[in-house]
Amino acid sequence: RRIQAELARLGFRVCARTVARYMRRPYSGTPSPGGRQFLAQHSDEIWACDLFTVQTVWFQTLYVFFVVHHGSRELVHSRVTAHPNSAWLAQQMVEACGISREPPRYLIHNRDGCFGASFNRRVGSLGVRQIRTPVKALQANAIAERWVRTTRNECLDHRLIFGHYHLQQTVDEFVANYNRWRD
Repeated sequence: RRIQAELARLGFRVCARTVARYMRRPYSGTPSPGGRQFLAQHSDEIWACDLFTVQTVWFQTLYVFFVVHHGSRELVHSRVTAHPNSAWLAQQMVEACGISREPPRYLIHNRDGCFGASFNRRVGSLGVRQIRTPVKALQANAIAERWVRTTRNECLDHRLIFGHYHLQQTVDEFVANYNRWRD
């Protein structure tokens, strides 16, 4: 009745039943699951991806892009580049899905500028729903952040990296060892 009165003051003649029809009805079901419960229920359908940087001996900054499967914590894909952009990241996601691997239902990544329009289009065409983490919330993509820490602590902190191909070879060896150890 209050909304009907307000509309009448604005010059709109509306019946109270019409207003009631468009009012939001109270929710009588169970509340939606929280974040932890969602991750537990869908862990086999979720991948997480991110980038981290590595400095070479010659002070060149290289970027390592990787994709981790949430359920098994297996590293699905990793590649190294000196200049990450949206098109390159999109191509890496297509390669991660490949022929023998089904694309995930959900992909968790941060709000980095590298994940631009080209990436969004390509991942969307694969049928993957993107979940972007909140700003400065590292725990929202904890599995990916944990993999970065493990890679640095167990591999990259103990080696001098000379260039792009050396870093790619080092990461590939570590990934093979990491995935074999996870079995």
